[in-house]
Amino acid sequence: MQEVIKISNTDFLQKIVRLDGNEWRFDGRPYIFPIINNKFKRSILMAARQTEKSTSLAGILLANACLRPNLSCLYVSPTGKQTGVFSRKKIDECFETSKHLRKCFYPGVKG
Repeated sequence: MQEVIKISNTDFLQKIVRLDGNEWRFDGRPYIFPIINNKFKRSILMAARQTEKSTSLAGILLANACLRPNLSCLYVSPTGKQTGVFSRKKIDECFETSKHLRKCFYPGVKG
């Protein structure tokens, strides 16, 4: 059985995952910690436009998928186009720029 790593989602993101090619940082944004470290089964965010909702969700999905063995994550949006944009801009980009994620999910791929 795989060992579960004891680390918060925000610590994992800051140490392992890269966002837009840079370290994922939460400096000056303490409000984001309870959102990304949320341990509730369900949650709802009510927020204005351009307030890191998609970025936060991508972080939650990536951290949970990596830190909790055999966990399935599902992203649903009103249109396939929205799902594609989220997948490419938020998830794929993290894999492309984070060598540790690539090693974890694609162990045979170098780089």
